Amino acid sequence: MNLPFSQPLDKITYGALAAATVIILTWALREFVGIDLPAEVQSALVVIFGYVVSYHIPLSEVEVEAIARKYYRNYK
Repeated sequence: MNLPFSQPLDKITYGALAAATVIILTWALREFVGIDLPAEVQSALVVIFGYVVSYHIPLSEVEVEAIARKYYRNYK
């Protein structure tokens, strides 16, 4: 996607952080508690949590305005 700014959207950043957190939590479960989740379950949890967090984080006002200016000619 050709966005009007170079940094990632907030929702993408938070989704990636949520996915990384799930990976660390599954590692901690294995190392400290002894619960070993199959790789398929770990992958599914990463995708699910990353998506849910990304979906629920709204675009910031700056992001909305920049996207609107780029794609809608009559915007302000």
